[in-house]
Amino acid sequence: MKELKPKLIHADYTHDKGKKEWQKLRFKEKVDMRLIMPLKQLVRIWGLTRKKLAKQYMTSAEEAYLAYGPRGDKERTMWNFFMNAREQIIFQILKKKMKLESHEDKLIGIIYGAGHM
Repeated sequence: MKELKPKLIHADYTHDKGKKEWQKLRFKEKVDMRLIMPLKQLVRIWGLTRKKLAKQYMTSAEEAYLAYGPRGDKERTMWNFFMNAREQIIFQILKKKMKLESHEDKLIGIIYGAGHM
C-alpha cells in the first residue's frame, strides 16, 4: 500500500446531500427506517447463534436481486436512499475521473461496506 500512495476521495453522501435525500423520502419510509427497522433488527438478533447468523446471511446479493427485484431503483424509498442513490455518487466520480485522467494508466479501488455496490 505504501508504494501505491493512495489518494482517498469521499464518494458517498455529504452531510448536506444526505439531508437533502432524506427530505425526499416518503413519511412511511422515514418511520420504517427510524422505528420499524431497528425493532426488526432487535428481534433478529435476539437469541442469535452462529448457525442462525450463517443462515441469515447465506443469501447472496444476486439471489436477493432475483428474489426481490431492483428495490433500490424506486425513488423516495429507503432502499434507493441506502443503495442506488449512493452508488450513483460513486459512478459520477468515476466517470469524472476517467474523463479527466483517461490518458494515464490508473488503478482505482473502491472501499465499501454494508452491501453497497
